[in-house]
Amino acid sequence: MSWKDVAARMLESSGARVEEDQRGLRVTISDASLLVLLRRLQMSLDRKIEVIGIFEVEADCRPLGDALRRMLSWSFEVELKGLVRKSFVWKPWRELRMLEPVVGSLDYDPSLASNLKGHASLIESLHAASPNLIEVFPELLPTSFMETFLVASGAPMSAYITTLIKEHVQEPGRLAWCYRAQFLYGSPKMPQKIVKNCQLAALFKRVLSEATTKLLQCSASSPARVGSST
Repeated sequence: MSWKDVAARMLESSGARVEEDQRGLRVTISDASLLVLLRRLQMSLDRKIEVIGIFEVEADCRPLGDALRRMLSWSFEVELKGLVRKSFVWKPWRELRMLEPVVGSLDYDPSLASNLKGHASLIESLHAASPNLIEVFPELLPTSFMETFLVASGAPMSAYITTLIKEHVQEPGRLAWCYRAQFLYGSPKMPQKIVKNCQLAALFKRVLSEATTKLLQCSASSPARVGSST
């Protein structure tokens, strides 16, 4: 029995809808649509499970390009640290600096991360799921390209992709968050861990939407600051 069979059975027993995809599992849990993949770690024989979601944000703000730049400044990651006494470290998204030649330089703004850290049920779910890494950043490509780009993470950006990102950041058709979480394959109780990480992703979708809508309303008249990220 493959990992997909075991995980699908556990997910379905938790109330999720599951379809097999050639790359992994398509999971619908609550109102979140997710892709669960098995990947090999770069430069290693070890493997990891990834949970990927793209969550549209309903926000009445114009122009969308300014809102997207603000979302870029909020991009963050959460990393699990420690072998015995484990803790989660929240910090700016590591890929943002690599995008600076394309999107321009932005100061990191911890407003979104601070809002989420104050959400008790989210933090409880985070500790229960214990992913090794979570990345949260805005959709940077037209929707039809974004999932393919996420699935192919680690590949160098071509000149074509760079041009698409630059055009999209200037005039996005919509606003959405990309969510990517990972943990090592073969960890104890792995099927249950996949379920908990899918539940965590669904909770992130709801909390991200609420927080983003509120923050964009509060900051509608205040453009993102241009400078060097920290």
